[in-house]
Order: sequence, then C-alpha cells, then structure tokens
Amino acid sequence: SLATSIEVVCPNGFRQRVALAGGNASLSGVPSEQCTLYFKGGAPAQFGPVRGGQSLSCNLVGTTAVCK
Repeated sequence: SLATSIEVVCPNGFRQRVALAGGNASLSGVPSEQCTLYFKGGAPAQFGPVRGGQSLSCNLVGTTAVCK
C-alpha cells in the first residue's frame, strides 16, 4: 500500500509530519542536521540522512525508500 504522509524526525527534537498530496509533500524549517524521513500510512519505510534545504524524489520498494 502507498504512504499517505511523511514525517521528519531530527536528533534535536524537531519533528514534522505532513500529508502527501498527489505524491508530493513540502516541509519547512527542517534543520541542517542528519534527520530521518519516515513514510506513514502504508508499509513502514524510512530514509536518511535528510537535511533542510534538500529536494528529494523517492520511490518505495517494499519497505525500503529509495531517494535521490
């Protein structure tokens, strides 16, 4: 099943979750440290590290997120 939202969690306590709309989501205020991106609502998947200012395109392959 497809993810319905994504959540970014960072070591400094930053956490933000947004719904996917048409397969896209935009997060603001993500710090420039090594954070982890979690896909929610479908098969559990995650990708990291992610940092503020990045633009990622991700595909979910089973429980693995392949982002570039």
